[in-house]
Amino acid sequence: MRPYSLDLRERVAAAVDHHEGSISGIARVFRVSTFFIVRLLQRRRVAGTLAPGPHGAARPWPSGRSTWNASPGWSREQPDATLEQLRRGAASHVA
Repeated sequence: MRPYSLDLRERVAAAVDHHEGSISGIARVFRVSTFFIVRLLQRRRVAGTLAPGPHGAARPWPSGRSTWNASPGWSREQPDATLEQLRRGAASHVA
């Protein structure tokens, strides 16, 4: 889903700033969620901008051993294994 345009964000923020109604009323007028408005105002307060942030920021892998890094070479032993074979192989290699 694409982020809302900067123009819409500015109009929503201006409506809130000019007390043109409650947040839920403004949300109905602009056909956005109240959650969007709350987050928009929070972004303006914290980041100083109404522009959308980066989309889909990647989270780092958890540190320590996990199902997928328990034995780094096990999946390379059979590069053409099926998904079911990989699943069983991962389960058998978890410490």
